[in-house]
Amino acid sequence: AMTEGLAHPLYSDPNEALIQLYKRWGEGGLGMCITGNTFIDKRYREAPRTMLLDESADLEKFKKLAGAISAHGTISIVQMNHSGR
Repeated sequence: AMTEGLAHPLYSDPNEALIQLYKRWGEGGLGMCITGNTFIDKRYREAPRTMLLDESADLEKFKKLAGAISAHGTISIVQMNHSGR
């Protein structure tokens, strides 16, 4: 598992720094990219500034991230995570 620690500090959605990182990796010729930990419940994060994909998430930002990864043919998989009980 990987954690980038680059998501927006308040909203935990993909920001420009995170999108640019994945864009660079996609441009480098990756065949498949598994994102860092993406949490589904804000109560149970494993680290600060990890992405959060729940009912309050800005899906347009996640779509932008997916587009940045796949622009050069890289397949992307979101690593969903829940650290709670």
